[in-house]
Amino acid sequence: MIARRRGLIEIGGVPGGLGCLLVVFAYLDCQQALYFLNFLQNPWLQPVLVTATLAIVTGYFLAPSDQARVLALAGLVLLFFVVPQVLAILGRPSHYPVHDGILLTDAASGRLLGGLDPYGHDYIDSIGRQFLMPEVPVNFGLGHYVYMPIMILLGVPFHLTGIDQVWLWPIGAALLAWAAYDLGDTPQRARAALIGLGLNPLMLLDGYAYLNDLFPLAMILAAFGQMRRRRPVWAGVIFGLALATKQHAVLFAPLLIAYAWPDRRVAWRSVTAAVATTIVIALPFLAWNPGGFIADTAAFFYGKGVDSYPIRGLSVPGLLLRDHLISNRWAAFAATVPLQVAGVALVLGLWVRYGFRSGAAGWLWTGAFILAVFEPSRVLAPNYLDLGLIALFLGLALGLEDFPPALATIGGLIEKALGHSRVEATAPGEQAGHFLAAQAGQPVSGIKASSGGENWWVRGQHSPDPQSQLSG
Repeated sequence: MIARRRGLIEIGGVPGGLGCLLVVFAYLDCQQALYFLNFLQNPWLQPVLVTATLAIVTGYFLAPSDQARVLALAGLVLLFFVVPQVLAILGRPSHYPVHDGILLTDAASGRLLGGLDPYGHDYIDSIGRQFLMPEVPVNFGLGHYVYMPIMILLGVPFHLTGIDQVWLWPIGAALLAWAAYDLGDTPQRARAALIGLGLNPLMLLDGYAYLNDLFPLAMILAAFGQMRRRRPVWAGVIFGLALATKQHAVLFAPLLIAYAWPDRRVAWRSVTAAVATTIVIALPFLAWNPGGFIADTAAFFYGKGVDSYPIRGLSVPGLLLRDHLISNRWAAFAATVPLQVAGVALVLGLWVRYGFRSGAAGWLWTGAFILAVFEPSRVLAPNYLDLGLIALFLGLALGLEDFPPALATIGGLIEKALGHSRVEATAPGEQAGHFLAAQAGQPVSGIKASSGGENWWVRGQHSPDPQSQLSG
């Protein structure tokens, strides 16, 4: 079936806008997977991967059911994220370079197992010194362990057993895809979230580089999934685990609150649970060495001199350094905090002004919020930039989703008549009667409609479609 709907084209009942995004992402993911596995020098790799990509994407468009489409997307996650990681781990030589974060985490886990504080310690004597950034002659990471405690705890069993820590990445990729799919409250929106984030080429690029952003991001998505199920305390606990994994999880806190807005009591319960969980995990390390913990996990990003994070990337100070308006990478940049405060205030002000929505709009605002924080900072590393762009892509994907195919025409008419409200009816014929009554100005009975400007968690509401905002 091919039908035109609201400026989009449906093929097999799949919204054309989201389908186009899937095709583009699958093409880019396939190219990245081939490049990533190039070192294996296997002549069968390219034809097998390309053929499998074409077959699965075609199967998605021709799938007879939502379940079949989900299986096709799961196949793409395995094809691009999980299988290449496993092949790379099994096929790489022992000296193959990995990210310095893995090497430092292993060294920090070893210190913890030895009864030593992993924070406030110089890692110059660790294997991490093998890692070199060509643009930064001093390996600034050797003076600090910059990640939060859960990363150390995740590395403990691998340090004890001698198993390569990179095995965490294919597991994390699968969990991230599951958490993205669980974000949606309908099959269409779940697929949109899985495509927009789980198959995002930027996420794939970070995974191939063994960057650890996928672990807190999977927890963040799982927390929002719990909010969708009206479990604010569990959502807060899982979000607290994300905060105790990597600091940038705090950038998603406004979205956590937006999911519960305007019920401030529910938002307060989630935030309280998140803060309490983070404190329980981080407090032992903070009490062990307060100065070392704060210097490693916070002050390092805002200091100056060779003991601070060097200026790099496309941030404001990075661009000024490129134009020789800043003397060197370790110079102070006093405008960082004022610019961050101004940018955050602007984004949050506009977000609240336009309804403080969650869902598609919330993810778009979150992407802008993340970029407003990172752009003036000392460093805009590629994965920092990717984090903001991934949030924007997820909001875009959720916004592309529309009505189920069978209700496309009549459902679109009802939405227009009722001012873009969500309508729930038992049958298309019943919807037609509602539409004619609405056009005649008569009261419509039997309709549950909720305004597209409301968030789902309002005391007294019991909507079976709690994330109405995911559609925009």
